[in-house]
Amino acid sequence: MGFDIRPPRRGGSLPCPVRYDNPEPPPFTLLPLQGPLYVPGLPGFVAGEQTVDDEGLVIPKFDGVVLRGTRVVQGQVEIPPGGLCYMADTMRSTYPAVGGYDFLLGRRIFFVDYDLQLVVREEVAVTPEAPAVVGDVVYVLGAAPRHQAARNVVVHARSVSGIDWDFAGMSPVSLPMGEDNWFSPQFALAYNQGKATKVSPERVEFETLTGMHLAAQLVASERLFYGRLEDGARLAAGDGQLVVRREGEGWELTFRSEGEEVRRRFAPPWPTELLPEDQAARRSLQLRFSDGVAELVPHPEGPLLRLYRGLEELTSGRAYPRDMAFHLHNVSCPIGHSWSVSVYNPVGVRLGPGESVQGPEGYFRLTVDEIAGDRVRWHLEDREGRCSLPLVKAGNLDTLVGAGRAVQHLLAQGGASAVQAMYRWAQERP
Repeated sequence: MGFDIRPPRRGGSLPCPVRYDNPEPPPFTLLPLQGPLYVPGLPGFVAGEQTVDDEGLVIPKFDGVVLRGTRVVQGQVEIPPGGLCYMADTMRSTYPAVGGYDFLLGRRIFFVDYDLQLVVREEVAVTPEAPAVVGDVVYVLGAAPRHQAARNVVVHARSVSGIDWDFAGMSPVSLPMGEDNWFSPQFALAYNQGKATKVSPERVEFETLTGMHLAAQLVASERLFYGRLEDGARLAAGDGQLVVRREGEGWELTFRSEGEEVRRRFAPPWPTELLPEDQAARRSLQLRFSDGVAELVPHPEGPLLRLYRGLEELTSGRAYPRDMAFHLHNVSCPIGHSWSVSVYNPVGVRLGPGESVQGPEGYFRLTVDEIAGDRVRWHLEDREGRCSLPLVKAGNLDTLVGAGRAVQHLLAQGGASAVQAMYRWAQERP
């Protein structure tokens, strides 16, 4: 491959493994969103909950639900695989190794670690009808504005959940078409990187495209301890005990229970410049045991310790552990942090008048009240049975619920579609 992936820091290394096979994207990735109705939320949903990590960063959290690709056919509502999707939506990324937490289906979870991958695809084409999916990034060919003889083509980079990375200056990418002194066919924006070989308003061919993929996240239900390391400390952890012992400048942590004993020694220099992004650096500071993790936290006044238990592995493309009728997909931001956990229906759903479908863990319910021709009336309700206003629409019941960033970006994409339609109409005029 004649393309060098640029690390985030000059002279540094990539903080995660590279893979050259593209993981299967979640089924909601390219589902159409057709004139969605909007519901700000439900009474029992997380809405603007202010989470604060150990570094003092405040992040508002939201619940989001997206219905897309739905249609009304012969007196029934059809929801395709991925068409009913719950998201733990957020207003900015969540990092590991900083004591960050989120809410998943109303339950608080702590982000301990994750398996991040940099996906590289070669010989990829993008057209207006066929975006290219690379890891958790979707490359979409946008409108090609033309001013006199000068031309350029733009390619938008979005997450599989629908967030356009324009807010971070990573979308769109402008590519040259006869104006090589304006833009370069090669771009490197954090981990969204690529090299175009052929560019036109109808098709862009790439020699190489990259994108991040969040393969799995390790979360915990409890944080048992956060504080200074104390020589000789003994901390209860489930059915066992974590013992702390100082050895000169280093520390030894030992977890003991009736059926398990694991230990690890930690010593400076600490990899502070690589945290929290670098995977090897994070894991060099962890002691894992059956149901928990002890995590050393470098600090100028002496190391701190976080102790978690109640571990759960959330793996993209697999069943959601707490409700096997649903699958999940972790969504990364373009520079490799956690954006959300999406939980979706892996098989299609058909509903007639008076029929309902529950969301994962029964967190919400969608009920079809009436169907008349292609016109459908429906409502949503939370776990306690508190309902939204009745929703009425013809042809489908595509709906956006919540106020997080993914829902906001999906609401805004109708404008982008209108712009592209305008350019096509202008080009097709006699």
